[in-house]
Amino acid sequence: MTSKTTGLILLFGVLLLGLVSSASAAPLGLLQTPPDISAAFIQVNYDGAGNLTASGFPQQLTLDSAPGNFDTIAGTFAITATLQPTTGAFISGTLVIDGTISGTNTGFGGTGPGNLLTANLIAFGFPNSPPGDLEFVWSVSGGLLSGGTPFGTTVGTLLHASGYAGSFDGVSFDNGFSSSANTFAIPEPALGSLLLMGLVGCALRRRRDA
Repeated sequence: MTSKTTGLILLFGVLLLGLVSSASAAPLGLLQTPPDISAAFIQVNYDGAGNLTASGFPQQLTLDSAPGNFDTIAGTFAITATLQPTTGAFISGTLVIDGTISGTNTGFGGTGPGNLLTANLIAFGFPNSPPGDLEFVWSVSGGLLSGGTPFGTTVGTLLHASGYAGSFDGVSFDNGFSSSANTFAIPEPALGSLLLMGLVGCALRRRRDA
């Protein structure tokens, strides 16, 4: 893909960012595919006023679906996000994964210690009715695993068992380190259609809630 095409996709994402932030969020329909970083023992905390955090520990890097094609990670995993409490639409957010990769299966063993991946939030989704995953789409901004392979310029995160109970407006939750997450590459050709689907879902949700 040319740099011009990539720039147009990212510009499209920025335009949708402005539109989505003024509407209600909706499920994005993210599909987890390798390459993938799994994380566990995540404490999710939401204060009922728009501030969401998720802190835990990365477990392994998986490059593809072949059995055993993964290496372990020791480090930290952190999401921070600011939401509009009445709608659940995002305002801003960051993803930071730090650590050291150990093993000989992926070709990335020995990477670190240091920042593996840093990214900024460009889309957020949540289920129409819980339970379900919180969904994040990120624009990669740095890290030892950025700049091409294996994660490219855009990644998604599925945050499982977050404790979300159906509303962000005045309803706090804390799941007590019982959440897990998967962070995975999103191919650039799929990014525009993904964000468009999220925008359509936002419009439908806002119409339904009107």
